[in-house]
Amino acid sequence: MAFFYLAWLYTLATLYTVVSSTAIVGSRVIGIPTIPYNASDGGGTYTFSNIKSVIVDEAYTGWVDNTGETLIPRTLHQFGGLFFSDILTIWQVQNLSQIDAAAPEPHCVFLTISENYPYKYANGEPAAEAYELEVTTEGITIRGASPLGVWWGTRSLIHLALLSRGNIPIGKSVDVPGWKIRGMMLDAGRHYYPSEFISDLCAYMSFFKQNTLHLHLSDNLYNNVKLYSREQSLSLYARFRLWSDSSLVSGLNKFKNESYTEEDYNSMQLACASRGVTIIPEIEAPGHALPIVQWKPELGLSSDLSLLNISHPETIPTMKTIWVTFLGWFATKTVHIGADEYTGDVGDYNHFVNEMADFIRAHGSKDVRIWGTFPPKPDYQNIDQNVSIQHY
Repeated sequence: MAFFYLAWLYTLATLYTVVSSTAIVGSRVIGIPTIPYNASDGGGTYTFSNIKSVIVDEAYTGWVDNTGETLIPRTLHQFGGLFFSDILTIWQVQNLSQIDAAAPEPHCVFLTISENYPYKYANGEPAAEAYELEVTTEGITIRGASPLGVWWGTRSLIHLALLSRGNIPIGKSVDVPGWKIRGMMLDAGRHYYPSEFISDLCAYMSFFKQNTLHLHLSDNLYNNVKLYSREQSLSLYARFRLWSDSSLVSGLNKFKNESYTEEDYNSMQLACASRGVTIIPEIEAPGHALPIVQWKPELGLSSDLSLLNISHPETIPTMKTIWVTFLGWFATKTVHIGADEYTGDVGDYNHFVNEMADFIRAHGSKDVRIWGTFPPKPDYQNIDQNVSIQHY
């Protein structure tokens, strides 16, 4: 495991020295974030160091959650194994075992599934990420609406164990996320982050139950058309971060040492999915498209070379070539095509978004998102309704 994540876990462990006990306020317990928690009327705590095993319910070991964005969902057994590894990393306990079994044993963390769960997100959709966490004098049970729900329950258990200095209040929590998409965006276009950093970032996000990393994979520095000449624009810092040896995109990326190969990308996708985080990739166009224009200058809009000239007959075919080269890398149900801050013709813009969205659905069976930069007005209402507009 990389240094960043280990350092974060060490920082959390120091909470032992600064937090005297887990504070229960009303029906919530202080955690990261705070979660609902009904402490036992009789009081008391369970000492986490008494745990002897992590048991995965053998009836559900191979179950996965297919309701999220990832196409590589992890099984309950896989989540259980990573939780077991986290316990060893944080507490360095001795003689802890991991097994699959039909029922809990004394002093275990039992991971299981609730098949008929009633939990819903704020919009009324079933919430497969919900879980129940129950602490008794005999051990701990995490009962998830899905394996991913169980995983989030293990995060809360680690929070409680750390913040209570190992003495967890007897009681029960039912925790349901309000929102299905929770996460952040990282601009890897203007600054390169090694694939190991991306994997560590997902581990960090997962600790806070964030499930989506929007990865911005191409961009350029601001192209000041009032100050820069054509030659300066074509030499301005601009990067496309995916590297393929395909002749179809030869020259698009000239910086292999600051790029993600297919092996790199697969590795970080899997590392993130293993902790419940899905990478949503973004290849930006027709704005912020200087990396593409530096590759094919004839495709640039004459008034601003960081924008594509959509009316050029080769612009949309070129973007289709780029997407079809990399679509197979993306183990997610949704991709982001950018469409941010384009100041060219509105009709061309609408045509570009709809054409690319149709192409990606046809060739990759994926949903499409774009940025919602423009203010609401009739001219911009011609985007297909099956394209998600992401406002910021």
